[in-house]
Amino acid sequence: MIFGVNEKNGVRVFKSENIQLRNLVLLNRTVPFMEMEVESVDPEAQTITGRHIVPSLPADAPQVSGYGGPKLCFRRDGSLVTGDLWPVPDSLVTLPSGKIRMAVRRGPFHKVRPGMRIACPGRRGGSVVVFSCSRFCMLDRITIHNSWDLALVNHASYASTYSKVRIVPLPGLSFTTNGDGIHAANSGSYSGIGPTVIDCEFRAMGDDPINTYNRGWYVAAVQDHQLLTHGGEALAGDITYVYDSATGEIRAGLTATETTVRRNWGKYNVSATMVKEQIPSRIKSFDSLNSEPPAEDELGEIYFGKSRREMPDVAFNPFRAGAWEVIADCVFADNRNCGPVIQCDNALVENVTIANIESFASKIGAFTTWREGPPPINVLMRNCKIRNSGGLRTEFYVLNPDNEIATGRHVRHVTFENNELVNCHQPAFTIASSSGIEFINNRIVNPQKEAFKITNAEKLTFQGNTVNGKPYTPQIAGKTVWPVRASLQGKLSKEGAWRHVGAGLQNSGGDFEALYAAQYSALKKVKIQTAFRFLKPEGKAGLRLVEHVGVPDNGYYFLLDGATGLFTVSVRRREGTVWKPEQVVFRRQLETAAVNSLEVLSEFTWIVVKVNGKEIWRGGAPLPTLFRSGFVAFDAPVSVEKLEIAGGGHQGGILAFGDSITHHCRWQDTAGKLAGLEIGNGGMACDDTINARKRLESDVIALQPDLVLLLLGTNNSSATQAMTDLKYIIRRLRSARINVIVCTILPRPQPEQAVKLNRLLRQYCRQEQILLHDWYEVMNDGNGNMKKEYGGDVHPNTRGIEVMARSFIENPVVKKFILQSTERKDK
Repeated sequence: MIFGVNEKNGVRVFKSENIQLRNLVLLNRTVPFMEMEVESVDPEAQTITGRHIVPSLPADAPQVSGYGGPKLCFRRDGSLVTGDLWPVPDSLVTLPSGKIRMAVRRGPFHKVRPGMRIACPGRRGGSVVVFSCSRFCMLDRITIHNSWDLALVNHASYASTYSKVRIVPLPGLSFTTNGDGIHAANSGSYSGIGPTVIDCEFRAMGDDPINTYNRGWYVAAVQDHQLLTHGGEALAGDITYVYDSATGEIRAGLTATETTVRRNWGKYNVSATMVKEQIPSRIKSFDSLNSEPPAEDELGEIYFGKSRREMPDVAFNPFRAGAWEVIADCVFADNRNCGPVIQCDNALVENVTIANIESFASKIGAFTTWREGPPPINVLMRNCKIRNSGGLRTEFYVLNPDNEIATGRHVRHVTFENNELVNCHQPAFTIASSSGIEFINNRIVNPQKEAFKITNAEKLTFQGNTVNGKPYTPQIAGKTVWPVRASLQGKLSKEGAWRHVGAGLQNSGGDFEALYAAQYSALKKVKIQTAFRFLKPEGKAGLRLVEHVGVPDNGYYFLLDGATGLFTVSVRRREGTVWKPEQVVFRRQLETAAVNSLEVLSEFTWIVVKVNGKEIWRGGAPLPTLFRSGFVAFDAPVSVEKLEIAGGGHQGGILAFGDSITHHCRWQDTAGKLAGLEIGNGGMACDDTINARKRLESDVIALQPDLVLLLLGTNNSSATQAMTDLKYIIRRLRSARINVIVCTILPRPQPEQAVKLNRLLRQYCRQEQILLHDWYEVMNDGNGNMKKEYGGDVHPNTRGIEVMARSFIENPVVKKFILQSTERKDK
């Protein structure tokens, strides 16, 4: 069956029962996307040029070429390289030569190579098969090659079956559908039992292979025992749960006494449900907020966190969410977004292979942002194989840019059993907003990140899980703390002419002036807060995050214009005293205040920026450091009245404290993978023991780790001075009830100081009964230098790091001590 009308559904089954479609190949006559083969890549301009494989879409679909969504990159064998190439708006153009060029503003551009394929989706509406308000319908032995939007829609339908359905590219192409494989959006009286998906294969799609959920509805108003919502339907006896859209808190569980009816509410139609209980007065509605439902374009800004508008509570009906969904014996591979997304109760995912997925291998949770839910209860995922994908996740996302995770623990009773996860580029398991999660006999192999990332979760059970073949039970991370590294009260470095005025600092208004933390720490979490006044309405001032010590002023700049109020996010670079043209990422017109507040929060590679208490921008950025990050001013005379530069970290666990061998070489990451442990990075390049003492309290003691791995002294010119400082650090750790393992420094050119310091370390640790691991003897070539095959200089190479990590983890005394040190106090 070939469909010739663009953007329309191919087959629609409406209010029907027992309809079966079998032994069909379904496709659109017009391929609903554009695909090109990469011929050249320009790293400087971040542009990709190539030739058409699929011609441009017809003239009635011009916006496809300007579609701002992410592009997908495939290898010639069809495997996904990335689905996260975000183009510069309107940069996808056809050149006079007939070739295509696209500029990339975000995403792993460095992975793109000539000969690869770039797929450019143009999601416009129109699905291949739609089951709507129907029961017991079936697709059997169906092949689908492309779709304008969602391939298969299971809308408000009951117990649909998808058997031996294949969504695969046409020969010679890499891509299939612009949207989900099966989009099971359930609501209304026809919904109930979810779909059964058996022996299916979904490849190379622009979104999730399957997503099953109940559409949540904003509360319009509350009238006695009547709940008015903007959509939705409940039958007598159904329970509707009302959630706070910003926190995920359950406001009420309301039992319907009559079937929902439609009625007018002002100029809107709403669904009116009579309920048995008295409706709590604290439920937020459009009526109580004195606001109206947002227009479609504003709703999009709310979904993506670009609008700070307060929204009412969201009502979900779990009875109509598609419970008892079954997904078994399927293959989902090379898709842009996630694997199966489960947002319904009592679901089973079994014997499923998930490979080359851009985001999470599977997501079990809910969203108040997209109004998809409710948070599922009782899900079993077993005997699945995950390859080269993100991990498995349980989470409840909420409509709150300050904290995306719900405060409650509403995802409950999920079991992961006998799954194998290989080469996950995200944590193998990410668990949040959850309770009663079981991990039984799961095998994690070669994780690229930590094995488990757990926040806001309780009642977790671990049994028989392994990492790289070794038994593993995760340490539960403590809360994040934010020790202040530098502030107006001290430890600030300055560039320019700054003077103290009252409790603040004022500058001269020169061409470039800065206040920053001179420390260099490879932190994953950084928070910088400032409050400042423009003394004259001129120039630009704000905050910056610096990328790396080797490029001391290069990074992201968040600046407010004192004359116009224009706020910009830009990437700036300087060579010597010459600033290169800035690359503006974001701009918004604001009104300056008498005192302007600005906050930049960076967690991992995400940045959130607030101006005068309101979130203005969030996006991705390079991993920041505390090296020269802080306040900056360009031709702007200002008075800085507050400046705090803080680095965040989790309390508890294991922390490696050292210099560049810890920070750059990251021996502890390799050791952690071998042992199935997460080891924090407390390294600072170029540090000697004198500077390490200065940051001991903020970088180590404030985090209260269970165990510190100490490797310091390589950068000291005096072994005696190094030993004095190391004794102080060890005594301070022990006084804080923090266990420590001391490591000898590595062999290096001119080995006299290393030999002397290591001799003093061995003697002191023996005298004080402190565990010491001796790397010097492992890495020594016999002449006091590092073996050439391990690096031969100061820093070990990849092989040297592997040898370091293995000798450390395979030391039986070290292994036993680590287990004793990290034993939970409350077990």
